[in-house]
Order: sequence, then C-alpha cells, then structure tokens
Amino acid sequence: MSILVIGFSIYYHVNLLFMIIVYITAISLGLLPHYLGVNKSNLMGVLILPAIVIYFNMF
Repeated sequence: MSILVIGFSIYYHVNLLFMIIVYITAISLGLLPHYLGVNKSNLMGVLILPAIVIYFNMF
C-alpha cells in the first residue's frame, strides 16, 4: 500500500512530503480504535460531516 501511495503521488505530481504526512495520519487514525477498544464506526464522523457540508452547499 505504501508503494501505491508513493507511486500515485509521483504520477500525479503531488507534494510527496504532504502525501506522506496524510498517509501516516490515516494509518494512525485507523489503528486508534483498535488500541482504545472502540468501534471503527466512530471514525465515520470524519467522513460524514464534510459530505453533509458539501451536499447542502453550506460553504
């Protein structure tokens, strides 16, 4: 997966440092519920809130 992230970042000319920071953040957020003993569905708020904002044209 790491090779794919770096490969697509290079292919689409994305700032590699920024993409690695985002990738490490995503990994840590994905592992956090496992270590805290909560459901992974609690992370869905990260995806639902921006979708609601975009869908209702709030910004």
